[in-house]
Amino acid sequence: MHPDLVVGQVYSKEEIESIFNTSFGLFIRGINHRYDHEKNPYIILFSRQRGPHDGVIIDNVLHYDGEGKGKDQTLTTANKALKEAVGTDRPIYGFREVEGQNAWEYLGVLKALDCEYKEKNGFMTYEFKLKVPEKEPEHPPEVTPKAPATPYPEGRDDKDYIIGLLVVVIIAMFIILMYTLM
Repeated sequence: MHPDLVVGQVYSKEEIESIFNTSFGLFIRGINHRYDHEKNPYIILFSRQRGPHDGVIIDNVLHYDGEGKGKDQTLTTANKALKEAVGTDRPIYGFREVEGQNAWEYLGVLKALDCEYKEKNGFMTYEFKLKVPEKEPEHPPEVTPKAPATPYPEGRDDKDYIIGLLVVVIIAMFIILMYTLM
């Protein structure tokens, strides 16, 4: 798992590029095959709710169509990388588009379970099945006891508050004195 990513957190394209030290160019492709600094392959996968690279999650399995829409798909570099990941521990960092926000929710490290080449909408299509990690159950945050309430604004102690009040009083007295001397 990438140490800078948090499952369920939403990231911008620029943040993802920074985390992975990469560039996607003007548009994000669905399957992005990369190598780490030790030349180990990994994939950054983007899924949309609709349109190209759409995918549906059923029982924690993402059903994902390969690269190449509106024609018979071929074994492009991206499709080949994802197909070769089936049954391996190759990291696949999964992101799902957050509609209307131009941002991506991190799904976690996916596991490629299966790849089928089958007819879909009149074209031969690579359909990948990727295991999405189950989200940890949300626990209520632990409540840490706060310091006793004080009449002072948060972040100030008694001394700062008193000095601030004195400054305000001195300025007010100066203004009154100047006004009466006129």
